Amino acid sequence: RQGMSETERIETTEAHFEAFKTACFKWRGVLGLDWVELLFVHLDDPAATASASYDGTATWATIRLCKTWDTPRPLTDATLDRLARHEVCHVLAAELHHLATTRYCTEFEVDAADERLVCRIEALMERMGHGRSVDG
Repeated sequence: RQGMSETERIETTEAHFEAFKTACFKWRGVLGLDWVELLFVHLDDPAATASASYDGTATWATIRLCKTWDTPRPLTDATLDRLARHEVCHVLAAELHHLATTRYCTEFEVDAADERLVCRIEALMERMGHGRSVDG
């Protein structure tokens, strides 16, 4: 089709994987998730270029980078950084995701997880210099 990019098979190397892991650690720090243990896997997964899974309380997460991409997306440091940021954001929201997919959870559990997420986002905003309220 005219105007569409050709899908190209791209192979990620160990160097790409190391850059991806470094970016994940960077974003974990930016988001204030230093207490989350990150585990990494470099594998073939035709479903995604990268993905994350985590326990219900997000005390650990496994972040995966696919070895082979069938995508028009370029393989650059910026692309790896964006993928890392995206997967670490999934870790940030892990507790709410877990509760939303759990058959039995209370409104109190959802409210508490929501409050923790909001506090983490506020802390991030403060670290970015956006912590002052209009009044002060």
